[in-house]
Amino acid sequence: MGISLRREWVEPLLEAQPRLPALEVIFEQWLFASDEALGQLESLRERYSMLLHCLSMNLGSTDPLDHDYMERVRSFAERFEIHSISDHLSWRSSRGRWSLSLLPLPRTEEALGHLSNRVDEVQLFLGRSIALENVSQY
Repeated sequence: MGISLRREWVEPLLEAQPRLPALEVIFEQWLFASDEALGQLESLRERYSMLLHCLSMNLGSTDPLDHDYMERVRSFAERFEIHSISDHLSWRSSRGRWSLSLLPLPRTEEALGHLSNRVDEVQLFLGRSIALENVSQY
């Protein structure tokens, strides 16, 4: 097991260099990071495998996929040699209005077909498989 990396843990990890199999990097926490912070992340990458977890692919939404966002995910994954990318099985926007919550999908054949098509499109764009986690429910 690894840990989910938090920005405040970067310097302590660089100093202590504990034995960890992997770091889960939350993409949105690094999207607008400074060059210095990204340099520190590169230093961690030299020591640890990394998994990339996203929060905003918006896979279950009927809004168009955000290809600018997907390109940033792809570039980030390539820069840090990350092979595993995941996001939540949920949706976050409708008609361009965003929620701060990860919203559940209806449990229907239609929703499953829609999600399957979206996952195929994302995987083709990213050039790799993605993992889906934590089915949202309320």
